[in-house]
Amino acid sequence: MFKEYLFVFVIVLCFVLQLKAQDILTNGEIPDDVVISMEVKSTNRPPGTNYTINIRADGEWIYNSKDTISKKGVSVSGKVEKSQIKELILEFEKLDFFDLKNSYDGKNNLCENHQNIEIISIKFSKHSKQVSNYLGCQGNIQGVLANLGKQIRKITISK
Repeated sequence: MFKEYLFVFVIVLCFVLQLKAQDILTNGEIPDDVVISMEVKSTNRPPGTNYTINIRADGEWIYNSKDTISKKGVSVSGKVEKSQIKELILEFEKLDFFDLKNSYDGKNNLCENHQNIEIISIKFSKHSKQVSNYLGCQGNIQGVLANLGKQIRKITISK
């Protein structure tokens, strides 16, 4: 009987901790240590440009790219408004980002060849989640994740 109660307690505790992770994103304040990242890996033949974008809680962002052929890189930085970071965080919540699979690679879907892979992550406090999305695949969640990547690019490198 004790084991059953313990099991239920552990399940409820895990559920509460997961809700706490979601609550941190929606309490109206941006956690001081939040980092939103996106890495894009080229799968083209010949390979193209790989890059990362990191956005910190204070609005500072940095873009680093590396051409996989020439090995030359570019680094650009800037600042986004706190309201834009809040909008991104709300998108993570709408997606139930912490409940998504770690990878949407299209093994069971119709996929186009030679599309990039986007790896989107959010880290704050003791919570972190990373999701890989193969952009050549069709599917509801793949489209929503691709739109999240577009939003990240829009407020940073597309300015």
